[in-house]
Amino acid sequence: MDQLGGSVRWLNDHNPEVDALPVMLHPSRVCDAKATVVADMRVVTQALFGKLKEAVTSYAAARQQPGPLDDRTGRPRTARTPQAHRRPVLHHLLRARALLLTSAGVADLW
Repeated sequence: MDQLGGSVRWLNDHNPEVDALPVMLHPSRVCDAKATVVADMRVVTQALFGKLKEAVTSYAAARQQPGPLDDRTGRPRTARTPQAHRRPVLHHLLRARALLLTSAGVADLW
């Protein structure tokens, strides 16, 4: 956890305009008594990691489906622009911050 805390401090020093959300992938939300817990740290457990993996896989599969073809060019009408990706990302709940704030557990001390 000290490495995570150091990363957050570095980010805050170098990019104070960024609102960091510290995240750790770990099998347990329980911290050792000797650990230095990072404020507002989220812990992604195995169960949430499975949900995240499912959402990413579902999103990727949806993006592989070709859109309707343009009669003139023969290419898919759906442009592969950032704007074209926004809707499916929101649909599959892949906005990382929202997913982590609603699903990841907050670290608990022993």
